[in-house]
Amino acid sequence: SDACEWDGGACVMGGCHKHPDVRSCNHDALCAWDISKHTRPAGCVAERCHALHKSSSTCKKDYRCGWNTVKGECEELICQKITDQCDCLAHLPVCDWVVGDGFEAHCAPKMHCPASDIMFLVPATPLLAERWGVYKKGHDGMLEQFRHWEKQTE
Repeated sequence: SDACEWDGGACVMGGCHKHPDVRSCNHDALCAWDISKHTRPAGCVAERCHALHKSSSTCKKDYRCGWNTVKGECEELICQKITDQCDCLAHLPVCDWVVGDGFEAHCAPKMHCPASDIMFLVPATPLLAERWGVYKKGHDGMLEQFRHWEKQTE
């Protein structure tokens, strides 16, 4: 397994697991950020398309993958590289054709959150930069309240 590797006499996270966020993970050509139901929470995993599909025919059947004709290999699908609406919609579980967001129509990653995720929208008001109860800033107080709420739900 590539979960651990030795570094200076200590065992540290290795392989794709060493990438803590989506940006560093996607920068590594051998890794992909996985937000599917198979990884909770989301995380960096070895690129599955390259490992699973050795031919263009099997690669094209997997909606998460795309065949790179230059390299002659299967790789993770990058919705932004798709320029045709029909090709984009063929990968509908992960891509979506976007029209009317101020840009020319284009293919983009479909935005979805796993069922276990919760999103909080925090207003960007100047009041949150001021003292809030015992906290120096309102943002700190709100984060602490979220932590307290999370502990109660466990």
